[in-house]
Amino acid sequence: TYLARIETDDDRWVRVTDGSKTSSPTFHWNTQQFTADSTTEIEYRVTDGTRGAWAAYSNLRAGGEWLNDQTGWERSQVTVVWPEGDWPHSHGDEIHLPADEFYSDAVWNRDIALHEYAHCVHFELRGGSFPDGNGPDPHYIDSESSPGFAFTEGWAQFFERAVDGDPMRSDGSSLESTIFADSPYGHGDRGDMDGAIVEGAVANVLWDLYDGTDPLDRPSGSARGDLVD
Repeated sequence: TYLARIETDDDRWVRVTDGSKTSSPTFHWNTQQFTADSTTEIEYRVTDGTRGAWAAYSNLRAGGEWLNDQTGWERSQVTVVWPEGDWPHSHGDEIHLPADEFYSDAVWNRDIALHEYAHCVHFELRGGSFPDGNGPDPHYIDSESSPGFAFTEGWAQFFERAVDGDPMRSDGSSLESTIFADSPYGHGDRGDMDGAIVEGAVANVLWDLYDGTDPLDRPSGSARGDLVD
């Protein structure tokens, strides 16, 4: 006779903890007792509100797997704390995702999870720090800031789309476009294309490096290899 405990804990990549608890915070669910042998399959359905923890768990595992497939490098385990704080945030080794009353469905949003995980990756690769530089709060994909801040956020903007292999963002814009450096949403200035200090322009360059030169991926009439060149 067995009792199964299922946890959002993968010591290779990610664990998700309950920010409302101070002891044994890792999200876990227990099955009822059952009798099993070597052929038994276990199916357990989580139906309460804590199932959001599985979304964060699954999304960050996808980010870790993608990174490992691309580079052969693995980031050490990241802890997601949910609910915690009032805005999605990476502390380097820990990600805080707020409750719905502060940011609706943050724990379910794949782009948010991957964006914050990208910051964790950047933090570890740099030996435990982020680049120097300041930016506006809140910041946007066309915000002008500083080279360090723009690279930090541009890498995260790129990562959240690269894991899914799709340059299209949830707001309908695309990393295949080069519009972000010229402030299409009014968060910088226009006419000078200050790409080094705009996170969206950094994401454009990283996407161009990532997707290579595809003859099927080019604007009409262009001899060049893809939309971002």
